[in-house]
Amino acid sequence: MTLPEWRIRPGRDSDGPLLAGFRCADRAHPWQAEVENFIQKQLFD
Repeated sequence: MTLPEWRIRPGRDSDGPLLAGFRCADRAHPWQAEVENFIQKQLFD
């Protein structure tokens, strides 16, 4: 059995710049972008 190449850990303040650019919402659905923006604002403000 091989080990996974990723690890889960709590977020750190230093993760902000990396995660701020992450996008997963489909911009064709404005409500998805609204939710994504809300979550990022809660994390980084």
